[in-house]
Amino acid sequence: MKYAPQEYNLCVNTVLIDRHLAGQDFREEAFDYVYTKIMEMFRDQLETVEYKEDIYDDLYFETKYMIDRDSFDADADEVCERLLSDFNIKGAE
Repeated sequence: MKYAPQEYNLCVNTVLIDRHLAGQDFREEAFDYVYTKIMEMFRDQLETVEYKEDIYDDLYFETKYMIDRDSFDADADEVCERLLSDFNIKGAE
């Protein structure tokens, strides 16, 4: 039987693509979970605060702590920036 590298590469690439897509699916779920929990925790403050500087340090610390403690595949900066922009807090461009 003759070795056919193109067919082999196609199989390997397909497996790698499947793994990558499966990893992205979990990342989105982790992001949504962390976002929801942090929003529930900071809802009162997010609704009343006007400027990013007034809440960002506490928000970032709690988000980073939750992600590190439970080993979620999410980025604290992305979660915080989305929360701040969703609540129209000034300075959250």
